[in-house]
Amino acid sequence: MTDWVAYLACTVCEAKMGGACFTLLSGGTEALPSRYADVPHSSRKMRGQVAAAKPAVKVAGTGTATVARRTAKRTAGTAKSWAAIARAQGKM
Repeated sequence: MTDWVAYLACTVCEAKMGGACFTLLSGGTEALPSRYADVPHSSRKMRGQVAAAKPAVKVAGTGTATVARRTAKRTAGTAKSWAAIARAQGKM
């Protein structure tokens, strides 16, 4: 027996938080009745489950993380672009 109360809303079917997953979802007044699954979908998260944080990837020989290098490069590129615009407008 599955403890459905321990699960968040399902992203696969329209099951609400604490409700059972559907294997067959009714669609209207003349549709078949809904059928519930015995086990939750594999992607359904439990309450209180925290996503694991990905560690920063180190680039060999640089001593800095890839993300930090990309951010620094993007910031420098943005500053360089604004300086070029200011020069073109004759404000520098």
